[in-house]
Amino acid sequence: MSKKWGKPIPPWYFAVGILNKEGLLQGAATFHNYNGSNIELCYYGPRTVTKEVVKGLTDFVVNHVKVTRITACVPRSNKLLNKSLLKLGFKVEGVLRHYYGPYKRNDAIVFGILAEEAIRFLN
Repeated sequence: MSKKWGKPIPPWYFAVGILNKEGLLQGAATFHNYNGSNIELCYYGPRTVTKEVVKGLTDFVVNHVKVTRITACVPRSNKLLNKSLLKLGFKVEGVLRHYYGPYKRNDAIVFGILAEEAIRFLN
């Protein structure tokens, strides 16, 4: 498969720790479902999504993994993260109904950003 895409295929996931100024772990990001072009982002770190964090994560996957887009699924109920991703340049691409459970509040809002959009927006 790596010959088809012209680049090595990394493991199917990456994990990155987010440290605060004191060097303590405050959040984590995992990247998974890499298909040679797109990678899915999962993030955990209450109230830690900043432009600097997203810029670092984006730099990693765009400049080192060489993706052309990033996808993120966020619970509908996580209004703060949904607003933050929009402010950071992600676009709503759809809804996965009942993705996290049996109710509408458990829907996943699907966000995406293209590499060139992320670089332009975050610089």
